[in-house]
Amino acid sequence: MLILSKRLCRHRSGFTVVELCAVVALIGILVALLLPAVQAARENARRTNCQNNMMQVALAIRNYQNSYGHFPVQLHGTDGSVVPGADNDGRLSFLVGLLPFIDQIPLAEAIDQEQEYGSGPSSAWESDDESQPSRLWPRNGPEPFAVGYPPWQSEVPTYRCPSDPGYGANADFGGGAVNGRTNYAACLGDGCLTAATGPYKQIKGTLVFDELRAKQTNAAMRGAFVPRVPTRDADITDGIAYTLLLGEIGTSLGGNSICRKPGVAVEAEQLLNDPGLVRTVEQKRKASGEQPLLYYPRRWNGFDDPQITVDTGLDSIQERGLNWVDGMPLYTGFNTILPPNREIVLSAARDDCWGVLPPSSYHQGGANIAMVDGAVRFISDEIDAGSAHQPTVYLGSPTPPGSPSPYGVWGAMGTRSSSELANLKSGPN
Repeated sequence: MLILSKRLCRHRSGFTVVELCAVVALIGILVALLLPAVQAARENARRTNCQNNMMQVALAIRNYQNSYGHFPVQLHGTDGSVVPGADNDGRLSFLVGLLPFIDQIPLAEAIDQEQEYGSGPSSAWESDDESQPSRLWPRNGPEPFAVGYPPWQSEVPTYRCPSDPGYGANADFGGGAVNGRTNYAACLGDGCLTAATGPYKQIKGTLVFDELRAKQTNAAMRGAFVPRVPTRDADITDGIAYTLLLGEIGTSLGGNSICRKPGVAVEAEQLLNDPGLVRTVEQKRKASGEQPLLYYPRRWNGFDDPQITVDTGLDSIQERGLNWVDGMPLYTGFNTILPPNREIVLSAARDDCWGVLPPSSYHQGGANIAMVDGAVRFISDEIDAGSAHQPTVYLGSPTPPGSPSPYGVWGAMGTRSSSELANLKSGPN
């Protein structure tokens, strides 16, 4: 028996190389199969967290209205001085006023008082003259683009989507820190003209009410937010469950993304009457055999066209979502003309102008939106948005003020008082 056992032991062997390779290959296949599922689960969790953050912002707007009788105003603040840093040019975003309602009371209190300026070169008040008295950042803060003001540099977690990896600036700016980002923007409706001014124009450093701009604003700004004008639930005759309040925007990571780096229309009137101008140019170039304007699906080709400019000279910090403090549409606004994740195009090579600015996100296939009643949904890139080549609504437009939105269901969702969605049911996806 002992001899037999030894023989049996001699014949017993471990895994062969072939068997080990088969096991390793099987494990690799299982990992390859499971990894996308794990990544999808993580992205679903991030998207849910993003929706929770957006809901907090939407509910904060509702609480703000309960306290002050209207929504926080997009483009508001102090004004009247031509001295840099002495006021904020009435340019603050609606997000600044929401800070006390999202548990950011210390930050709100810091903005509400004067602060001694910092000692670095980033200070807007810096002077080499030692005889000058100590200067202060003003109460309510300086301009949104002032560098070195600590509250503006804060990253507010509630204003960020966990799927967006962007942080800080795309490049160093003036040797100092830059302002924090946001992924949530105000709905300005299905128009664009006067989105950067509202009913005011600036004369010698002071905002002055202008009758013509007031009429243009009333005609074109049909969203829940109207620049420099308070709005409230009572203004939303379509119903707060049917009207868009907020949309998600993916912040710029540098590079040539069409939904984060702005193109610029060579002639603003062309963009006003053909908000799908980029695709018009693209079709023309294809038909003539020229190099395309776009790297499909979502990259600029990086050269200029007689109708669209891509290399505009805008700073790398003048891109989508890079300043939560700034109420200009590029940073904290969107319109419902083009569907989510389409190209953004400005009317001029400046950040303080209007443009065609759809929402965008780092989620697959769409973006989160919030209705005025606080409900949050995920909207597909394929939502019905009518024809992108229909003229926008403004005084003198072929699409006259008071017309139903020319941009399908998407445009109708963005307007506050046009009744297009009266027969649609409200509810989660």
